[in-house]
Amino acid sequence: MDEEHIVGDQDRGSRKRKWGATSRQRQKEIRYDDPDPNLDGLKVPCKHGRNKKLSCKDIPFEDLRRCRQKFYSQKDKVKQDTKLSHLIEIGTPRRKKQNRNNQSC
Repeated sequence: MDEEHIVGDQDRGSRKRKWGATSRQRQKEIRYDDPDPNLDGLKVPCKHGRNKKLSCKDIPFEDLRRCRQKFYSQKDKVKQDTKLSHLIEIGTPRRKKQNRNNQSC
């Protein structure tokens, strides 16, 4: 009996979960990744033609692609929502009708 047998000598690894990207994290990255990075399926949704206030058709294609790349560079929904919230302007709607109490008769 030259060899000693020690119980538990093998390196089996711990039973703790290893830190790495889980399948749930990978699914989130896929969900919030850019579905069309080259804008192959881009269709201009506006049909208002040439208007001084609404010049959507004058935006260069490269600018659109660059903005999308910046937006989708973060694959986290909260960070994407934060970027979108900076672009939103909130205004209170104006009433078209006057209140009955404010009408002068």
